[in-house]
Amino acid sequence: MKEKDLVNILNDYIKSKKIIYGNEIRMGIGIPDIMICSELLKQDNWITDYYTLKMYDYISRKKIKNIEEITQNVSMTKKNICKYIYELKEKNIVEFEKDKIEILKDLELQNIGTNISIEVKLKDWKNGILQAKRYLRFSDYSYLAILEQYQKNIDLDEFKEAGIGLIVVGDKIKQIIKPKKSKQCDKYFKYISISSLSNKTKIDTNTEFNFNSSLFIW
Repeated sequence: MKEKDLVNILNDYIKSKKIIYGNEIRMGIGIPDIMICSELLKQDNWITDYYTLKMYDYISRKKIKNIEEITQNVSMTKKNICKYIYELKEKNIVEFEKDKIEILKDLELQNIGTNISIEVKLKDWKNGILQAKRYLRFSDYSYLAILEQYQKNIDLDEFKEAGIGLIVVGDKIKQIIKPKKSKQCDKYFKYISISSLSNKTKIDTNTEFNFNSSLFIW
């Protein structure tokens, strides 16, 4: 068996539970083999660029009305500021004309859903847990999934201490250790990861999903 075969087994299981998922969601600090999401906020025009997202948040929080209010308070060139604002304009999130800025659409940055990253390894749990720890920067929860026959080699205390969940795959898929909610999760990184997941899976708003907590599917 190859790792991609193990990923496909988990994909089929998650799909059967009607949970939103995607593979290899590329973040600058890691690429989870699988990401799943529950209670996903349904919205259009997701933002996947970090600086564009921060620009929107700054404009929204500070109730910015013109570009001069940004240039006077942000250490960024006017050219770059305009670049990110134009990206927001293209998504119909703001209106930007003659240096005047108006928010057209309020975006929810906090309560957008619960995301869970899963690193998949056949047996290399030590490297796997290192990668799973990185995912805590942009995920509410993080797991390592491994073949059941190699469970005996794992230091379970290391998982408990790191707050990483453990899933083993054999005749059945079982959760051995439940993960702890991340205290490191950055709201911007989380938003971008869920944006990327939503865009990659091209979620159909007419599709019926199970929006209960994904922690209970194992």
